[in-house]
Amino acid sequence: GESAGAASVHLHTLASHAHKLFHKAIMQSGSANMEWVFQRNPARRVRRFCELLGCKSRDTRVMLNFLQSHDKVTPLNVLKNILPVLSPDERRRGLPFTFHPVVEDSSSTDTFINTPVLELLQRKDTRPMPMLMGYNSAEGVLMLINAVRKIEEINNDLARFVPRNIPLATDHAEIQFLAQKLRDFYFNGHKITYDQLDCMTNLLTDYHFMVDLQLAVKYQAKYKTRSPLYFYRYDYTGGRDLFKRHLQLEDIPGACHGDELNYLFQTPGINPMKFAERDRRNIKNLILMWTASSRLCKPSPAESNITK
Repeated sequence: GESAGAASVHLHTLASHAHKLFHKAIMQSGSANMEWVFQRNPARRVRRFCELLGCKSRDTRVMLNFLQSHDKVTPLNVLKNILPVLSPDERRRGLPFTFHPVVEDSSSTDTFINTPVLELLQRKDTRPMPMLMGYNSAEGVLMLINAVRKIEEINNDLARFVPRNIPLATDHAEIQFLAQKLRDFYFNGHKITYDQLDCMTNLLTDYHFMVDLQLAVKYQAKYKTRSPLYFYRYDYTGGRDLFKRHLQLEDIPGACHGDELNYLFQTPGINPMKFAERDRRNIKNLILMWTASSRLCKPSPAESNITK
């Protein structure tokens, strides 16, 4: 899986049913512990959603019946009220995803994940499952257009990128200290300008993807010692980088979120008979590594000349 698909794959590998259904996994640009994967306080979100649609009850059965059958719960009304469910701070600091997986009640007969993901990642493994995990070097290009629109707002509020797992109020002095550290590290202590979009891309990549993925890899290597792990960083840019081309951000160095997919799968709008030679080599290498991971549990088969 890729992105949310990768996070979904990772969740399946951590679920109690994993050994019955899967024996290997490939995760591209996503892991189950990423900040945008699980809901914070899902009960509050559902209550707020029902309120916005017209149900004031706090009884869960009443809310369920309302959401399943009331004539106000139309596709248009649902779409219109999804984002207002999020608090101002959630919209400010996270990706605008409202409803996603939750940690379920362990007493339920059909739970998927009933333990916090960080706890699952730190459990000693009982069954081996080889994994290929990685990220693209410029994942944040995908979020850059929105960041450019808000560049002055971000300049005045870099604290929004302090990770939310630091349990301090957003106006706390320590948070502001960390925000200045971010400015020093990514922007050399300067105000963010339109000439620093590559630096902004690095910040977005780290905040939304790489930091959490690195933590998942660290725990995987430490606690899942029976499961071979291969970790990659994808940095190729070429003629099939459709996301960067669509966003008109081809001058930003690095591989955008999702752009490796166009070298693994045929994509509508690209002539399958025309490839630049370097693109052809990248396609061949990627397909070799991905299929070797699926067949042989390692992405660099002995007979290949791929550099490790």
